[in-house]
Amino acid sequence: MSKILFLFENDKYNLIIITLISLSISIPIFFFQSVGYDTGFHMSKSKHLFENLPYVGWTFKSSFGTVSNLYPPLSYYFVSIFQYIFKIEIAYTIARIIIFCITPIAIYYLLRSWSISHKSALIGALTLLGGWMYFGDLYVSGYFTQDFSIMMILAFILLYSKSIMSDHFFSFWPIASAVIFALAVLSHYYVIFVIPIIVSLYILINPFGNQKKQSIIRTLQILVLGTGLSGFFILNLINNILNHTLKNIYCCTFDRTSFFLPNFNFYETRYFFGLPFFELVFFSLIVFIIYRRKSQNKLIQVVGLLFVSFFILALLPFQVELIPSPDREIAPLAIFAALFCGLLSNFIYENIGSKKGQLALVFSVIAITIVSASIGTVYMIIHSPFLSYPIEDKKTVDYLNEKMYAGEVIIMVSPFDAMWFNVYSDHFQSGILEKESVVNNNLSQEIIQLSSNPSKMKNFMQEIGSRYIIIPNDLVSKYEDAGFTRGFSTEISSIMQLNLQPKFVYGKDTTIFNYNIQKDKMTINLKNYKESNVTINQSFDPDWQSTIDGKQSKLYDNQFGFMTLKLDSVGKHTINLEFKPKSVFIGSLVSLMSVLIIGCGILIHKTKANHIDYTND
Repeated sequence: MSKILFLFENDKYNLIIITLISLSISIPIFFFQSVGYDTGFHMSKSKHLFENLPYVGWTFKSSFGTVSNLYPPLSYYFVSIFQYIFKIEIAYTIARIIIFCITPIAIYYLLRSWSISHKSALIGALTLLGGWMYFGDLYVSGYFTQDFSIMMILAFILLYSKSIMSDHFFSFWPIASAVIFALAVLSHYYVIFVIPIIVSLYILINPFGNQKKQSIIRTLQILVLGTGLSGFFILNLINNILNHTLKNIYCCTFDRTSFFLPNFNFYETRYFFGLPFFELVFFSLIVFIIYRRKSQNKLIQVVGLLFVSFFILALLPFQVELIPSPDREIAPLAIFAALFCGLLSNFIYENIGSKKGQLALVFSVIAITIVSASIGTVYMIIHSPFLSYPIEDKKTVDYLNEKMYAGEVIIMVSPFDAMWFNVYSDHFQSGILEKESVVNNNLSQEIIQLSSNPSKMKNFMQEIGSRYIIIPNDLVSKYEDAGFTRGFSTEISSIMQLNLQPKFVYGKDTTIFNYNIQKDKMTINLKNYKESNVTINQSFDPDWQSTIDGKQSKLYDNQFGFMTLKLDSVGKHTINLEFKPKSVFIGSLVSLMSVLIIGCGILIHKTKANHIDYTND
């Protein structure tokens, strides 16, 4: 027995245990590559990036050419590495497994760097692997960008705790912290809010007794330089928030009981995660009340406050109807819960003399998260309606790939369909019904209003030149009565079609000769017989610049959120459109300047150090 226990006092054996458990949990997704209802979305975006490396820019292919993903998350670039060898499904699955295995190892290393015992660090890592927003996320939710970002947050915490004790900013640890902060921001925009909370509590409680003034100065230097390095992303993000997200701020309704208890409505069930975290808070309070004289460990206070803070932040969306949903808060909550469990276990080992008492309490810490989360995960897998989506959608897309033209639009009444359509489609684009769309709110609202009225939907599709719509099977008869023809059906949906000429560019009393679509550019040749407006089936964005016959012209958005130009003269015209986001240009300059500052700073620091060494000699 003593020999077995000795294994847990050795980092090498513990890392092997963590790796083997991680692989045993994650390897099965090779047989369910499409598992997770967000997987289709992230897979399609990763594929889209790979096809347009090194930078996405604007293309027509993704939801009417949304510009909200000009600089995709860093995780998509990580997936792209494997796409050079494997097709997107396998590449994405490999990337998910690697991140799934690395993050608990990072938890272990971080706890060990804080001088936490081997056994307690192992418990922290195992708690993460068993927690709902990690184990459950892999098989149900599929939030790959959040999983990648929490790995980067852990790396930042590890480097940051060393960097604030550094004598010079332009030495290894502070510069490494700034770079990791920039990479973390590029992993997920929510990191911009997470890391300031972490460093604020760290400075306030000061767990390692550092000089507060130096800690504040060093922290500001790291955050400012890291923000500068990721400037090209942050300015683009701000631009998209102003132009897209703020238009759609209210979107979501939650059943408040689904915070703790799952139910049969999957849209609410997917948020079940609160019970194990609530139990952990309750359990830790009991332990600290009993041993309150010994619970002055400031590191426990920092991590405990981070855990409770993000627990509250994740709870708030269930009390009000706001976007974003709690996905972003739950991801860091998972790692703070794991770190807190590791620290709590260490506290128990150090302060409870009885071996049986230690084992009972530590087992309770693990059981609280793993058992509760596992039950929730199994429940959600059983009731998940999304397992058949990828298979059925691929059949539909294969049918449409042979029939649709480049730039042609297909209307869908389910955003989950669109996720997988964009994975498998070759050349066409999709308009989707999605309440929280940041792509084109005008269009989304139009589809929402018309989807239950086939006659009005028919008129709308004729106006924009769309031949196909994907609907649930229970609406087929209504659409057939309105003059639609069923083209193809699967178990989950049917393709209804109209006999009309598809349109990408159109206008009254106008003949379209041809159009050419390239990355960030469009060229249209046409002839108008009267002064009129020309509409392009692409979402309006203020960063588009247009010329008519070489002269600047103004772009407008119509009632559907599409781009419209005014033709003030009659005859043949050449229209050129180019997407030039100012935020990308300015942000790239900021990032370049930040790189130059780092280079100059390191050079000056080394020169001074060499001069001091020479003087001493």
